[in-house]
Amino acid sequence: MLDEIAADQLLNRYLRGEHEAVWADMMSLGVGVRSEPYLTPALAVGHEMVRRSRENLITLFRRLDAIGFEFWDGQEGLYRMTSQEVAEPDVYIFGPPTKLDNAHYINDTNHANADMLFPLSLQVWGKEIGGVGLLGSHPTLCPFYDNEDHPAIYADPFEVILFFDPDGEPLDGFGENAGSRLIISPTDDFKAECSFYEQIPNTYGMRLPNPGVDAKLEGIWYDTTFVGYLRKNFQWGGFPGWERYSSRPEKELEYLREGLLPI
Repeated sequence: MLDEIAADQLLNRYLRGEHEAVWADMMSLGVGVRSEPYLTPALAVGHEMVRRSRENLITLFRRLDAIGFEFWDGQEGLYRMTSQEVAEPDVYIFGPPTKLDNAHYINDTNHANADMLFPLSLQVWGKEIGGVGLLGSHPTLCPFYDNEDHPAIYADPFEVILFFDPDGEPLDGFGENAGSRLIISPTDDFKAECSFYEQIPNTYGMRLPNPGVDAKLEGIWYDTTFVGYLRKNFQWGGFPGWERYSSRPEKELEYLREGLLPI
């Protein structure tokens, strides 16, 4: 376990570039990360991770707009970002869940709600970014299908949604096991087919309680935690599904991921 001196160096190490090593050290603490001398530096690292993620997402939104990406509005169809959204995406795009009935679970970093604790990284993310996503259509980057007759190519665009029922009841429309999970995202096939998808979607999510700094995701096609999910998305310009295919839109992917901040 980290000693007090090592705990005090977590943020400095992270800023020097030891991103994965610092997260591994904090993961090794388990629930101990919520006690001093670890909680304060762990939160500082979490805030820096989220700050970098926000910058990356703003960059991605602007670059996607520049190449003509159309976003899914979640209900009626596709749309281009407005000039105001492009200029201030952090104001118009991000949706911290401050108005949700269960917001206090995300905001609480102590033991008061230990039976339903989110990982520390998710609590910081939920307070500062919340829900955000890149669902939509681009002719080469992101297939977006309107019927079942299509090739099985799924770019798996970045998405974070925060659905959770603190009473343990199933969430309407998200399957019988959703009550004990925090749902992070629909699966890759739903993201590509949501314009006509009639079934209840499968999801990427995590089991609760998870009182550590991060937690493993279930239902996803690669082995990862929440922060690992963010990393892979930024490594692939927000469309990590292309990792699985030999023929990729390399030009667009390189443009999107160039210079993104490591987390």
